[in-house]
Amino acid sequence: MDAFHRPAIVLSIDGDTAHGSCRSIPGFDILAALEHAAPLLAKFGGHKQAAGLTLEAARIRDLRAAVNDFADDRIGPDDLRPRLWIDAPLTFRGISPQVAAEGASLAPFGVGNPTPVFKASGVEVVDGPRRLKERHLKMAFRQDGRVLRGVAWRAVEREAFVTEHRAALDLAFSVEHNEWNGERYLELTIADFRATQP
Repeated sequence: MDAFHRPAIVLSIDGDTAHGSCRSIPGFDILAALEHAAPLLAKFGGHKQAAGLTLEAARIRDLRAAVNDFADDRIGPDDLRPRLWIDAPLTFRGISPQVAAEGASLAPFGVGNPTPVFKASGVEVVDGPRRLKERHLKMAFRQDGRVLRGVAWRAVEREAFVTEHRAALDLAFSVEHNEWNGERYLELTIADFRATQP
């Protein structure tokens, strides 16, 4: 779901039974899709964005057809374009422990209460990108003389893009406290990035 911005159902087969987990995109009610396919399911439950299910393994193909039919009537091309809500611009000079603490005080975060996301423009990559567990990118960024570390989770496929545009990126990020070897510091969690427009 994260990689392709599509609703997803993942099933594990144990003998004659399949157990599954579902995740959805905003705008598509995955629980309603399972309710539509209820005659095929042994059990299911969850909410609009995440659910679980159990069914006979022999009915997987029928489940796929039922869920796809349901989705075809409800998902349009515009729904399949990921969107990122940016709460406010924030320069590196404006990032402080207080900003991180105030953001963290809004937790717990989830579908109805997303983590605050900020935008900084014209940011230079001064270290990295380095791969982290072959899935993530770790970097250090500089804007107006201030350097901050950051991680772009599940972004390894965009490593070449970062390298090509390292002189000037626009970042969408959240600010967090991190601790490593007794050192506490501010770190950026990168939600997305693009080349800075001239």
